[in-house]
Amino acid sequence: MPVPARCAPLLPHAAILLVVAFGTTWGISAKSALDVMPATDFLVFRYVLAISMLAIPFLLRRHFRRPGPHERRAFVIGLFDPGAATLLVFFALYYTTAVNAIVIASWLPLLSTIGAWWLIGEKPALPVLAGALLGLLGVVVLVSDDAASGGSIAGDLMCVACQVILAGSVALMRRINQEVGDPLRVATWQVAGGTLTVIVVSLIDAWINGRVWLAAPPLDGWFLIVYLAVFLTAGAFWLYNFALRYLPTARATLYGLLGPPLSVPLTALVLNERLTWIDLTALATVMVGVALPALAAVVRPKARS
Repeated sequence: MPVPARCAPLLPHAAILLVVAFGTTWGISAKSALDVMPATDFLVFRYVLAISMLAIPFLLRRHFRRPGPHERRAFVIGLFDPGAATLLVFFALYYTTAVNAIVIASWLPLLSTIGAWWLIGEKPALPVLAGALLGLLGVVVLVSDDAASGGSIAGDLMCVACQVILAGSVALMRRINQEVGDPLRVATWQVAGGTLTVIVVSLIDAWINGRVWLAAPPLDGWFLIVYLAVFLTAGAFWLYNFALRYLPTARATLYGLLGPPLSVPLTALVLNERLTWIDLTALATVMVGVALPALAAVVRPKARS
């Protein structure tokens, strides 16, 4: 069934919003999985299952071909994002607080704007920059209640390194998706690169710690692995690469600022915590920041007329 023409421009935005919505459950799901298995083993199971799912359409269609230059570039980028970036986040949380990690992650729209300008010559739009700054302010306000000490320079630097990697990779993947036009193929090669990085690091970790590699997880661990592999890895990278074909880098990453505000109500619901006026004010600030580019696009034609 063809997509109505009036709905087609909304699909990239809907794809990003789905990724953000699934991402709000990442912290709870990942923490639960790490309670029953080592971090690197968990990541290996997650990424191997994800790459297997992404490869199924090509296996069913018997659509095999040698990787071209764009696929090879996506694979190399995947070694760093999701590969190295995911590992940095997990290791950083051993040394810093979740609050610090959230605040540093909120830099991504600004960093990706700089990365896109530098790497692919994509000039930022003023409403997007203003929205990113406003959203960053909202996230800082959101976590201000919990900003007690407990972080470390080492952990914070890992988070910063992760965001720098993400900013560069999103810009480069934007250009690849514009030129290839096949987000499923691009996502498959990108996740394949990340899978290789995770497997290598997991083998090294098992050897250093003298433990069995990939010990079978319990049943509840498998449920978490399947959920994260299907929705937060295979599905998320496919949808994100689809969106990057149509949306500028800064605009795509701007939606990521919705993650912390959406996580707050979810956490309050699951953990039976109360929402404060600070939480609600911060949530509204982030929402306005994310919506600012769309509002500017609506106001601009009216002003011209």
